[in-house]
Amino acid sequence: MTQAILLALTVFGLPVSAQANESIDVKKRCYDMSAVACEVFHRTNEQRKKNRLPALNYSKRCFAMAQEQSEDMASRDYFSHTRPTSRKQRGETFSQRAQRFGLPWAGENIANTQGGAAQAVTMWMNSPGHRRNILNRDYTSFAVGFRDGLYTQVFTKDAGRDAVVQLQDEELPAETTDSSY
Repeated sequence: MTQAILLALTVFGLPVSAQANESIDVKKRCYDMSAVACEVFHRTNEQRKKNRLPALNYSKRCFAMAQEQSEDMASRDYFSHTRPTSRKQRGETFSQRAQRFGLPWAGENIANTQGGAAQAVTMWMNSPGHRRNILNRDYTSFAVGFRDGLYTQVFTKDAGRDAVVQLQDEELPAETTDSSY
């Protein structure tokens, strides 16, 4: 049995079920994202297309923020949008992180699952708050961070010059699971 946990948060923004076994072409370019994060990226855009919304662009700043959050949660053993205070590190809220990354209009989904990218997206689509972030018409860009079963999506309304228009087809592993990363 797979244990999974979800949290969604939208700051300054507006806060159908995907099948876990559904096949998706992940032979796409993913810039700095891992193969697992890339699969989440493309599955998320497939959900937008199914709902007659445009695909979101890749954002370098969204990726930096998402990857940093996944790595921090994994290394410090917590699961939250708010970073805890420790002896070595000051706590930080989601809005403080978004501001630090220059993303004044942002949303974030996090998931903790060993079930792989497909399960993470399915869980988000089955949760009203997460689904709202994924299908938010105001968002134009996003990226995905991943480490040790911890997924982070960061969405933004305007990534500016750092947004890369639609990821293009390119070779990647056919199907990924987080157990190999």
